[in-house]
Amino acid sequence: MTHEPELHEPVQAVTVETVLVDELQQLLERQLDLARGGSLAALQQLGERVDTVVSRITEAGMVDSPPLRSRMPVLEGLYRELCTVLAAQQHETSNTLRAVGQGKRLLRTYGKHAS
Repeated sequence: MTHEPELHEPVQAVTVETVLVDELQQLLERQLDLARGGSLAALQQLGERVDTVVSRITEAGMVDSPPLRSRMPVLEGLYRELCTVLAAQQHETSNTLRAVGQGKRLLRTYGKHAS
């Protein structure tokens, strides 16, 4: 009976860069979930954490590091999707506010005529 070696995926070294890039991706994914759910306060709090992670990456000179470069398409995609969701929500909020304003004007107009 021969024993065949098990095939394993290559082990990637855990570095500060990979930890920070992982954290950034997780934060962006969480922000996207919160944006889709309309949890803007929690989204803003996470935004502060994202800023901190991005600052750490920048200050450490990791902007051109292999872990960041290899994940940049994913990170950019998450960021674009987050911006799209937020823009759609902003548009929806503007429409709602416009409708509320029209309703108030209508009530004032009828209120004047009812007096």
